[in-house]
Amino acid sequence: MKITFLVALLALSLSSPAQLPRDIKSALGPDVPAFRVRSGYRVTRVLPNRAIKLARFIQFSEDGKTLFVSDLENGVIYALRDPDENGMYKTITNFVKNKRSVQGMDVRDGWLYFSQASEGSISRARDTNNDGVADDVEEIVPKGTLPQGGGHPFEGLLVTEKEIYATSSDPTNMTEELDSDRKRIYAFDRDGKNKRTFVTGVRNVEKLRFRPGTQEIWGFDHGSDNFGATYGEKIGRDQPITDLNPPEEFNQFVEGAFYGHPFIMGNGVPRPEFSKRKDIVELANKTKQPDWLVGAHWSVLGFTFINNDHFGADHKGDVFFASHGSWNSIKPVGACVQRIMFDQVTGKPCGSMTIVDCVGPDRRLARPVDCAEAPDGSIVFSSDEPPALYRISKSK
Repeated sequence: MKITFLVALLALSLSSPAQLPRDIKSALGPDVPAFRVRSGYRVTRVLPNRAIKLARFIQFSEDGKTLFVSDLENGVIYALRDPDENGMYKTITNFVKNKRSVQGMDVRDGWLYFSQASEGSISRARDTNNDGVADDVEEIVPKGTLPQGGGHPFEGLLVTEKEIYATSSDPTNMTEELDSDRKRIYAFDRDGKNKRTFVTGVRNVEKLRFRPGTQEIWGFDHGSDNFGATYGEKIGRDQPITDLNPPEEFNQFVEGAFYGHPFIMGNGVPRPEFSKRKDIVELANKTKQPDWLVGAHWSVLGFTFINNDHFGADHKGDVFFASHGSWNSIKPVGACVQRIMFDQVTGKPCGSMTIVDCVGPDRRLARPVDCAEAPDGSIVFSSDEPPALYRISKSK
């Protein structure tokens, strides 16, 4: 009874299922895998097959003419251009190279800012002669300033007019120390100085962005693994609790707030390992509750807010997110692109739907990593297995 009630609490306000019906009619362009696509949308390739070694996070330049793609394994950020403006990126250059574990990116004032998680640094680069290669690269946040290594060596990045925000994840499934220098989002002045803690209690946040028309900072946080082990599950063989819990969170990050990890998750539910802590109620009271919940183990990495009306005025202000899928569910889950709708009155999420389902009959057809809004309002999303870029547009 207690377990059933716990699972019910965790499931409240959960995002809609990732997988679409098998018999759905999908609008797909040439050489696109057999994704299932919601009616009203179309998916096409924007990059020839295997044109780059790895596609992780993506970021458009401020003028929209260049699409930057990070490749953390090979230490490269690719610069992609579409000289014919026909929707296919044919010109590919190494914008920066020999940069260890390039991850998060953002643009501001003609510079591409990028993080290097294995070094704990943030740099910026620009191309002053328009040849697709950065000729001016400088380190803004020195090596070792941010925590390095661990099981989640990723840093989300947001650059504003006055500040730089960077995430620092839990190095393991869950470390218990409250005063750790991990599990935080840090803020810096734009010159990389004056490091300070912005929020605490996060597990693995890989991207941060403003909600359009506001100064609100939003991001997805991954849930912890093996939730049902304490109840005697056989992890990897018989795990009905772990398969569904805990949910992942979509949060507005507010300065000074605590987000619960690893003690509190979902809608104020204690993780069982910590349920007997003397301060567990105090920790629950101080935890900022998530604004929206996503399925367990979906591994949402990147997302974008919608600023244009390519899909219709009702999409403006909504979110498209990329779910990578996770190892900690026996059945493949996630591996989709979903839309989260925002209530224009409350400014809060109010519903969700799958746009692209990338799970095939016996395997994942793609593992989406990130989404970015193109200048025309369509959505480009990346996949790292296999490395590819696709465009979601309004079907005709």
